[in-house]
Amino acid sequence: MADDFQEKTEEATPKKLQDARKKGQVARSQDFTTSFVLFVGMTVLAFTGNFIFERVRRLSEAIFTHLDLSYGTLEDVAFWGERAIQFIFVTLFPMFVGVLIAALSVNVLQVGFLISTEPLTPKGKNLNIFNPSNYKKFFNVQALMRLVMGLSKIAVVGVVCYFVILGSLNDLSRLMMGEVDDMFYFLVWYGFLIGFLTAVILIVLGIIDFIYQRWKFSNDQKMSKQDIKDEHKQAEGDAQIKGRMRSMMQSFSQSRMKERVPESDVVIANPIHFAIAIKYDPEKIAAPFVVAKGARKMALIIKDLAKEHNVPIVENPPLAQALYKAVEVGTVIPPQFYHAIAEVLAYVYRLNQELEGVFEKKGFTPQAKDPQSLV
Repeated sequence: MADDFQEKTEEATPKKLQDARKKGQVARSQDFTTSFVLFVGMTVLAFTGNFIFERVRRLSEAIFTHLDLSYGTLEDVAFWGERAIQFIFVTLFPMFVGVLIAALSVNVLQVGFLISTEPLTPKGKNLNIFNPSNYKKFFNVQALMRLVMGLSKIAVVGVVCYFVILGSLNDLSRLMMGEVDDMFYFLVWYGFLIGFLTAVILIVLGIIDFIYQRWKFSNDQKMSKQDIKDEHKQAEGDAQIKGRMRSMMQSFSQSRMKERVPESDVVIANPIHFAIAIKYDPEKIAAPFVVAKGARKMALIIKDLAKEHNVPIVENPPLAQALYKAVEVGTVIPPQFYHAIAEVLAYVYRLNQELEGVFEKKGFTPQAKDPQSLV
């Protein structure tokens, strides 16, 4: 129990950070994301404002020009509804694209490319109104920070609106007797100015919040010395289990090789790296097949077994390397190796004086040669 109250003073290990990332626990500022998207939206609006204004003006003229038309049928409603949807899509498409790219970019900028569904998974303990830990979320440093940021944003918007309106009083007084177009331009311009200045200031606050979130995440992920020891023990335990499984697999492979290698007709090898045991039984299968193969230490075991049971060993490095990469244990030799394998077997049978024309099947037409010349 004492370990549970140890002070977390150590920086998080890469494994813990990786596990937290898989769970979607990363340092990210929602305020920075929102302010950046707002800034990009206002910037796109600055470049596309004339385009949007002209389309809205033409739409307004069309509406007021055709007020006397009848729209009593469903066909009329459907037609004008479709035109309205097309108009909205075309008008706001640049804004949609800009905001979408901004939202994706700012999230990748903060946390990199990350997809995790765990934060969306409902947790029963979060819905339990009798769980005291749920109420602690509303009374902690992070909640206080969110409150401060919220009040700061309200204050920023209020101050910006105040100074912009204060600076526009002279223009506003002149518009009292002006045209409708002038009043519209006035509202659009100062509305855009308020939005743009607000976005710039909110980005600054968002950067401050992002720095705080990075610090808080790093502090929350800290570990006690006992946590680090437990993690090392777990890692060592996993390594021991993997090593034990690897040892069991090697023992199993060696026991199978002790049965198969003595039954093979030839072992094709290079001096150290590879060894492939080949068997050819035309009564059971129409082509030679691999009964065992190995590299380095396993190759030496295969060669020792072959020597122990008087199985011929033919050293042919190019052929051994090609067979090791291309053929799995228990599968037949591919056709591209027929000629080379036939030559090797012919050489072996000639040495044993057992060549009886067994290569007539499958197009084998071997002629005994020195296998060192084969590829």
